[in-house]
Amino acid sequence: MGWVIHPALSFDTMKIIIVLLILIYSLNSSFSQNYIDQKYDRQRIIMDYFASGCTNLDPNDTVIKVGTIFDFRNDTLEIRVADTIKGPNQEVKYFTLGNVSQICNKEGEFLAYFNGAKLWDRFGNNIVLNTFYNEESNEYASIYGLANSVILPFPGINNQYILINANEFVFDPISGVKIANDLSAIIFKEENDGKLDILGTIPQIYKDKYCFIGIITACRHANGRDWWLVCPRRRSNVFNLFLLDPSGIKFHHSQTMSPNILYSSYAPTFSPDGRWYTRTESKNAGDGKRIDYGQIFEFDRCSGIFSEPYEYTFPAEDTTSLSQIIFDKTSQYFYFLRSGTIYQGNINKPMTLENLEKVGEFNSAIKDFSGFNVMGGGFLAPDNKIYTFDGRWSFGSSIINYPSEEGQNCGFEYSTLWKPACGSLGLGNMPDFNLGPVDGSSCDTLGLDNPLSVDLPKEKSDFIVYPNPTNGLIYGEGEIIYKNHFLKIFDITGKTLYEGNSEDLRTGIDLSDQPSGIYFIYIHEIGIKKIVKI
Repeated sequence: MGWVIHPALSFDTMKIIIVLLILIYSLNSSFSQNYIDQKYDRQRIIMDYFASGCTNLDPNDTVIKVGTIFDFRNDTLEIRVADTIKGPNQEVKYFTLGNVSQICNKEGEFLAYFNGAKLWDRFGNNIVLNTFYNEESNEYASIYGLANSVILPFPGINNQYILINANEFVFDPISGVKIANDLSAIIFKEENDGKLDILGTIPQIYKDKYCFIGIITACRHANGRDWWLVCPRRRSNVFNLFLLDPSGIKFHHSQTMSPNILYSSYAPTFSPDGRWYTRTESKNAGDGKRIDYGQIFEFDRCSGIFSEPYEYTFPAEDTTSLSQIIFDKTSQYFYFLRSGTIYQGNINKPMTLENLEKVGEFNSAIKDFSGFNVMGGGFLAPDNKIYTFDGRWSFGSSIINYPSEEGQNCGFEYSTLWKPACGSLGLGNMPDFNLGPVDGSSCDTLGLDNPLSVDLPKEKSDFIVYPNPTNGLIYGEGEIIYKNHFLKIFDITGKTLYEGNSEDLRTGIDLSDQPSGIYFIYIHEIGIKKIVKI
C-alpha cells in the first residue's frame, strides 16, 4: 500500500502526517523485534520416540501417562504430564513418530506441535497436512527421521508461523529406508481462541538429497528478524542454506567444505550467540564398539558462510554414542553428550580432543524402567541448565546445572530428575529464539536496537582493517591488534586462505595473489570483518 500526501494540505499538517506515518512504521517494525521478551520456547513437550506411551513406574497405577511438559514460563522448571490414557481405546492427545517440531506463542503458551503428518494445537485438535501425509497409504513421509522439521515465527508478521519439513521421500539403498529429496512448508496463524488456521502451502522449496536425520537447523540472521536454515546434502561436504524473510523462504546459496559433513547428526545445534554450529555421528567399529565423531563450525550470521570445522574423534568404546554437542548460554563452553560420558570444551582453548575435560559419566547403580539410564540428546533451557534425555523409554534425566562454569564446577548430576511420564528423543527441534541483531554488523540493516547484546569494549570497537577495498596488502589498527589473537582469512565459499595472529596486520597481510571478490577476516573474540578485493 502506498501513501500519498495531498498538495493542498498545510506545511504543518503535512509535518504531523509524516510524523504519524513514521510512528506507524516504527510500531509495525517493532513486531520484527520478536526476540525481545519472546517466550517461544517456554513450554516443551518431551515425547516418546515411535511410541504413544509406556508402562508407569508404579505397576498399580492403571492410568498411563504419556509425555512430559517442561514449563519454564516462570523462569523455573515445572513438570507435568502432557496426557493420560484411562481406557484401551482412548486416543492420545499428541502422537509422535520421531519427527517432532513445536513452538509456543510469544506469550509462552504452547501453540503448535508437528509429528510428520498432523499439526496439533494446544487443545489436542489436529490438522492432517496432506503435503506430508498420504491418507490412502497411511504413510508419514518423515516417519524415520529426527530434526526433519522446524516451526518458526514468520518474520515481521504477528501471530503467523511457518512449518518447514523434509518431503518427497525416496528409497535410499545404502540406508535401506526412504530419505528426503525436497523441502516443503506450511504457513499458519494462531487465532484469538488459540486454534490454528492454515494460510498457505509451499509444496516445493528446493530439491536435493538431504540427510537421514538432522536435516534442518535454524539460526537468526544478523539483522535480528530473518532466519537462516541450514540443510546439508546427504553424505557430502555441501551445505544448503535458505533464508526466511517477510517475502517467504528461498534458497540462498550452497557452500562446499573440505571434509564431509557428519551425516547422521541427531540434533545439530547452533550456539546461543549463533557463532557456532555443531554436528555429530556415531559409527559401528566392530566387536561391539563404536567411534564417536564431532564437528564444530564457525558461522557468520551476516553472510551465512561457514568456516572449516574443528573435528573430534573419540577412541572406540563399547555402548557409546555421541548424541549432541550443546553450548552454554555464554557460547564459551560446549558439551559432548555421549551415552556413557559427558565432556566439556572451551572455545578459548585449542579446540582439540586433548583439551576436553570429562565432567560426567554413567552410573550403573541407578536403575530405570528399562534397567539402566544413559545420557542422550538434550537442550539448553530458559533456566540456563542443560537437560539430557535417554534415547530409550526412560524416566530419569541428567542435568548440567551450571554449564557456564568450568570443569567439575558445571554441576553435572546423573539421572537426578525423574519425570512423571517416560520420554525419549522427541524434544521439539527448537532454535534459539532469543537471538537479536548483531549491532554494528554490515547486515544490521533494519535499525533494530538489540538490548540483549553486550557492548564491545572500546579497544574492540576501535578495531579497523584497511584499505577496504584493497588491491594487495591489508593492515589493521586498534589496541586489540597487539594482543595477538588467532586470525583467519577465508573466501565466500568458506575456504581458509590464511591463518596466523592479529599482530600480522601490523606488518600487513598480502591478498594480491587472490582474485577479485569478497573475503572475510576472523579474529578470535572480535568476530568477522568483510574485505573487498579489487
